[in-house]
Amino acid sequence: MYAGGSDYFARANDEIFVLVMIETEEGLANLEEIAKVPGIDGFYIGPADLAIGLGITPGPGMQDDPKHVAACKRILEVAHNNGLVACHHGGTTAEDAIRRFKEGFLMAQLGSDVGYVRAAASATLDAVAKS
Repeated sequence: MYAGGSDYFARANDEIFVLVMIETEEGLANLEEIAKVPGIDGFYIGPADLAIGLGITPGPGMQDDPKHVAACKRILEVAHNNGLVACHHGGTTAEDAIRRFKEGFLMAQLGSDVGYVRAAASATLDAVAKS
C-alpha cells in the first residue's frame, strides 16, 4: 500500500482507485459499456441513492425490495464478468458487511464515522459513570 511521500506526484496515478457510482436506471442500462471504459477499477453502490434512482423510497427495507436486489446483483455480475471490483456502501454492522462479502462484493462498509464516534463516546461515558 502506498501512503504518499516525496514521489507522490510521480506515482499518484498508479495508486488511484477509480470507482463509478451506479445509482440510476440509465447507469444500470449502460453497465456493459461503462465496464469497458479504460481506467475504471469498479462499481460503487450507494444503496439509498440507487433506491431513489429506481423509484424506491429510501429507508428500512429498501435493500430487500426485489428491484433493488436485482439491480445490485446485476452490478455485481457485470463487475465480475469484466474483472472489476464491486463495492457496496450499505449497512453499518459487521453482519451487513459479511452478507455483502458472501454475495461477492469485494468492498463493503463496515460502519460509519458517526457510529464509531458514538460507540467510543458511549463506552467512555459508561466507564466514567461506573468509576
